[in-house]
Order: sequence, then C-alpha cells, then structure tokens
Amino acid sequence: MTTTRSASDATWRTVDIVVAAVVAVAFGVVFVAWNALYVAATPFFTVLPPAQAILYGVWLLPGVLVGLIVRRPGAALFGGFVAAVVSTVIGSQWGSTPSSPEPFRAVERSSHSPSGCIASGTCHSPCSVARSPALVPRSTTC
Repeated sequence: MTTTRSASDATWRTVDIVVAAVVAVAFGVVFVAWNALYVAATPFFTVLPPAQAILYGVWLLPGVLVGLIVRRPGAALFGGFVAAVVSTVIGSQWGSTPSSPEPFRAVERSSHSPSGCIASGTCHSPCSVARSPALVPRSTTC
C-alpha cells in the first residue's frame, strides 16, 4: 500500500514551530548541565574510552526527538540547531561566552596587516604577530 503526500504535509504550521522550539530550548538547557557532567567524567574516560559514547547520545536527542514529534521536513535539523544555539547563548565551555577573547584576537590580528599598520602608525614585524612559525612567510627571517 502506498500513500501519497500532499503539499500540506511539507508545510510547517505555527504549532509545529512552537513545539519544535520548546523541545529544542529544553534540550539546550539540558546541554549546559550535560556539558558540566561530561567535563567532570573526563578522568573516567581515560580508563574506559568507549564510555564516552554513552554521553554522546544526549547531544543527538533533540534532533531525533523533534523529528519524531513534529514529522516535517527539516524538523530534526531545526531541533538540533536551536538546542545548540540555546546552549551556546547560555554559555558553555565549547561555545562563545561573553568573556571569550577569541573574537577580539581576530580583530587584533587583522589590525597587524600592512594597511592597518600604516593607518595606526604602529607596525609590527611578521615574527611578532605570528604565533606559529608556520604563519611566518618563508622570505622573512626572525
């Protein structure tokens, strides 16, 4: 027996979006606690590395659960993405946090470009800017 799908099966209703978002936000909050548990259990993983797989499953749950509840195209992707964004916004050690200096380091690195050097009047050699010898051009001797 074959079933035909109509165009209305592929469209998202408001209730679909709300249910998917609520489930995903709930898992985003769970992710914050789960991240802390993962870090606390890291010493155990050195003894028994396959035990990590048990903890990995929780990060897959929002996509699977939203996909099963909503049953619309892209629901699993939406659920996983929203949960990850919520976890990142709340703050986790793997996401961006307000105290994370990484975005500012990128701006700092770009200010050392030749055009930024001339505009600011403070020029640095490529050796002082590069943190790794691989980033220093071959023609430069440090």
